[in-house]
Amino acid sequence: MIIQPYGDSALILTFERQDTTATHPRILDCVLAMYAHINAEYSRDVVDIVPAAETIVITVDSPRLTPGALSKKLECIDIHCLPATMNDGKTVTIPVHYDGPDLGVVAHHLGIAEHEVAQWHSEIRWYAAFGGFAPGFMYLVAEQTHHAHAPRPVSIPRLATPRTKIPAGSVALAGHFSAVYPHQSPGGWQIIGHTTSTLWDVNKAAPSLISPGDTVRFVEEK
Repeated sequence: MIIQPYGDSALILTFERQDTTATHPRILDCVLAMYAHINAEYSRDVVDIVPAAETIVITVDSPRLTPGALSKKLECIDIHCLPATMNDGKTVTIPVHYDGPDLGVVAHHLGIAEHEVAQWHSEIRWYAAFGGFAPGFMYLVAEQTHHAHAPRPVSIPRLATPRTKIPAGSVALAGHFSAVYPHQSPGGWQIIGHTTSTLWDVNKAAPSLISPGDTVRFVEEK
């Protein structure tokens, strides 16, 4: 783990392949474990923690703790000893009509029949790792990777040419992630279905239906 200043009041933590272990087999697992630790230990002194696929940005605003002091504390942490974290949020259930235009492409990469994609996707427990791209857009990672029909692929490729308009509620896959588009927008992910659930509502105290740390279960609707 590399710790560097990120402006005057923040740090950026960058995780590398050598940080992974049996407990944290992916770089993202290391990110999530450290994210949970910082939330638990330093929430009084930290203004914001922004996790991503391989990094965490921490903004500090406290008379008790400077970014330099926090950096020294984090340098002493053995990430191998941090517990795996995949169950610290609520469970969100999202109904899905698996009728997307890219079902055939996804089935090909999975090595299964097109009609089996719905079962494969809905039987996986997905974990909300971090947000990005647009308000309410949450990157979801597979919490369990074994399936009777096929192993989870290394990566689902993005579209060669992004679409200019993807409807709100589109359920999609790209790389190791699944997501739901909260608004109509351009995008390059493979679309496998759609949901009528509202992912982002500014009239609610918590506008995003899904938050980092949540478990997401997709349920097929026919």
